[in-house]
Amino acid sequence: MCKWEEAIPSFQEAERLSPQESIYPANLGEIFWKLGDKTSVNRYAKKTKSLGNKSEIVETIFRETKKNS
Repeated sequence: MCKWEEAIPSFQEAERLSPQESIYPANLGEIFWKLGDKTSVNRYAKKTKSLGNKSEIVETIFRETKKNS
């Protein structure tokens, strides 16, 4: 298991505890993007955008998932 995969449960727990914070789904989206899990990337990118996150990596991921869906 790579470090990215090891981080997933921690970010998911943080997201569960603070659902209004966009940083956790943003981080999960980036992890899944790096792992190539397009289904999860799309889900977390949409959630992050809906929470108002406009970071550069989130915008890039969102554009890429829209382009490839």
